[in-house]
Formats: sequence, C-alpha cells, structure tokens
Amino acid sequence: MSIMDSINAVLPYIMMGVMILIVYIMVRRMMGNFIKRPSELPPSSTGDRLKKYLFNARKGNPRIAKQIWMKRSPFNTGGFIGYCVGVLPTRYCTRFIFKRNWWQQWNLQLMYCPTSMHTSLHSKDVMISGVGLDNAGGFYYPIPDDKKQNYEIFRVIANAIKIDLKKMQIIDTAQVEYDQVMSAIAGAEMTEQFIEGAPEEMRLQQPSPEEEATP
Repeated sequence: MSIMDSINAVLPYIMMGVMILIVYIMVRRMMGNFIKRPSELPPSSTGDRLKKYLFNARKGNPRIAKQIWMKRSPFNTGGFIGYCVGVLPTRYCTRFIFKRNWWQQWNLQLMYCPTSMHTSLHSKDVMISGVGLDNAGGFYYPIPDDKKQNYEIFRVIANAIKIDLKKMQIIDTAQVEYDQVMSAIAGAEMTEQFIEGAPEEMRLQQPSPEEEATP
C-alpha cells in the first residue's frame, strides 16, 4: 500500500473527528449561556469567596508541580489525588488547587497542606504523607500518621485559613466607597445632603412632645 493510499484511508476518520470536535465546541458554548459552572456562580458563603480569591490568585503564580499523590505507608495504600493546577506556597503551609480529572476545569478543589507533609514543589510529582485527606468546611487537608501530631497540624492549617480570611477582609474593606459607608450609617437621604455640601443642616429629626404623645 502506498503512502497516498494510507492517507486516503485515514483522511475520512480525521475529518469525522474534526467535525465531532467542532460540534462539541459549539454545543458547549451554547449550553454555557444557560448553565453556569460552579466557579461562575456568585459565592454563597465566606468559604466560597475565599476559594474564589485563591483560585484567581493561583493564575499569577508559576508552578512545576503537575500531579499530587498520597504517599504509601503502613496505614494506607497511597495513590493519585489529583492534577495540580495552582500552588500558593508559604513558609509553613501550602495551598494546592487541584482537580480530580484532567477535563474538570470547572470543578476545582482547595487543599491546605503543611510544608512538612509534602515533598519539594520543584518536581512534577508532589507526594503527601499521611493517612488520608479530610474535608472540613469545604477545605481539604491531610491527616497525619502520628495521632499526636493532629493538634499541631490542625493549628497550622487553621492559622493559614485565618490569615487568608483576614487578608480578604482587609482588601474588601479598602474597596468600599466612602459614600457607601455613610449611606449604611446615616441613611441615603442624609448622605445626599452631605454630598451636596450642606453638612451643617444634617441633623437627626427628633419627634416633638406632641408627636410622641400622639398614639
């Protein structure tokens, strides 16, 4: 069989694959206008807002790690955890953003892992030591082999979450406009008077004795 005959035999399958891919992309875009992915929905809790902040922050960080694994030990069989799509490292605790399957880009997960429980981030495969993973409040974290380390590991993770929440709170507060604060405290009408340049006329309207006596 010549090369041209081989190409002619494979060409229909290639064309069919291209057509299927085009149809898939078109259907996915059409469905995207009606169905919102979990990552596109507005946050419904503080934890969801924190995840959204960290998911966006990971886009600016370089990374070498590609896959996350649980190290085999006498207490577990080990195995694959997920594909690493982002890393936010600190001195004591690393934030891993990962997904279970390579195609689930919209279903990202967040894991807080103390630096003492994972291998170097300079390799493609990151190994985590522990019995397994736990999920408290939507955040994954590894369970240590030594039961005595449970409190110390949980304290490191809890402090890391508190720091992230505090940073998020400070940044959010700094973005609140002054007129929004005034409106929340004094009300919309008094805020308008203040903006119009007559702050001396702003005073609370106290009811008269006759009005108080009126049922």
